[in-house]
Amino acid sequence: VGPNLEEILRERGAEVIRMGIGASSSKVWYKTLLGKRHSLSKKFPWTKKWTIEHLKAQKPDQIIISLGGNTSWLGKYGKNAGIMGTYHFKHTFPLMKTLKEITPNVIWFGPSHRWDSVSKKNQKKIRRGRGLTDDFLHYYASLAGIRYVSMLKWSLEDKKLRLLTAKEKRYDGVHYRGASAACYARAMASNIQK
Repeated sequence: VGPNLEEILRERGAEVIRMGIGASSSKVWYKTLLGKRHSLSKKFPWTKKWTIEHLKAQKPDQIIISLGGNTSWLGKYGKNAGIMGTYHFKHTFPLMKTLKEITPNVIWFGPSHRWDSVSKKNQKKIRRGRGLTDDFLHYYASLAGIRYVSMLKWSLEDKKLRLLTAKEKRYDGVHYRGASAACYARAMASNIQK
């Protein structure tokens, strides 16, 4: 989705600096900004320079974040909400406050719907995990004073996606590709101020 969104924003005239780490989370990004080592430091050594100071030096007008899907499994997909709540209090909320200190214009996109991409057996727990993650992110974003956009319903409401099969939407059951990635990027871009 990143390259698609970047292209849309560049067409609007924005200068975009994309910083991404595969399989990341709030914990990884908070540690990265603090200059601490984390589980992905060895795999992505260039992230060591992505500190708070580095981000401030870029003088961003806006910071756009898309995180939450990888932590939806916490506490057995939210069955134990306390585990998920503790994680977001310890990592997500401080990350949000840190980003707000860099620029007042922070927009955080939550995880999107994906239960139609998995077996019927797993749909209930994924729906619970994504829903609870969405609730926590919305709550902490309001406390941190940043804008939160829930992405849970967009794929159910996007007319262009209705004709696609689950496999066409998410080739591996998790990640968007092709037309669905472009739709996701357009949905995000429609929520980003020019």
